[in-house]
Amino acid sequence: MANKLAFITALTALAFSGIATAQVVGSGTMTVSATVVGTINLTFITDAAGLPVTGTGTATGTLPFGNVQMYGSTPPAGMTQVVNGIASFTISSPVDIRADLSNSASPNFTLAATLTTPDAVNAWTVGAVDISTGALTTIAAAAAYATNTPYVFALTIPASETAGLITNTINFTATAN
Repeated sequence: MANKLAFITALTALAFSGIATAQVVGSGTMTVSATVVGTINLTFITDAAGLPVTGTGTATGTLPFGNVQMYGSTPPAGMTQVVNGIASFTISSPVDIRADLSNSASPNFTLAATLTTPDAVNAWTVGAVDISTGALTTIAAAAAYATNTPYVFALTIPASETAGLITNTINFTATAN
C-alpha cells in the first residue's frame, strides 16, 4: 500500500509539474513599409554683401529695406541705390537662395517666383527677372543644389509713387529637373 501511495504521489506530482512549467506562446508577424518621397528644402540666407535677411536660413525670409527716398540719402551697407534721372530710383540687395535635395537623382532644379499681388506701379525683380505681373516666372532654369546662390532683389520706385509703405510677398517654387 505504501508503494501504491508513493506511486500515486509521484504520478500526481509529475502531472502537476508538467502543467506548472508549460509555456503559453503566441506569435505574429507585421509588415512594415514606407514610401520615400523626394523633397527640396528651399531657404533664404543673408548674402555677405547684402542686407540682413530676417529669418535667414529658413524658408520664410524677410528683406527689410527700411526707409528709402529718391534724393538726399545714403543707403545702408548691403543696399545699393541708383537714381534713374528724375523718373525713378532702384533699391537692391543680394540674397542667397539655397535648395537642398533629398531622395532624388535630380541633377538641378528650376527656380521660379511670383509676386503675390501684381504691381503696375513699381518694378520688382529677382536676379534681373521682372516678376511685377504676378505671373509665375522662371528665375533660373538649371540652378545647382547645395549651393548658396546670390540673387539680387530689386525694387524700382517711380518718382510719382505716393510716400508710404510698399510691401509685397514673393513666392518661390523650386522644381526638380
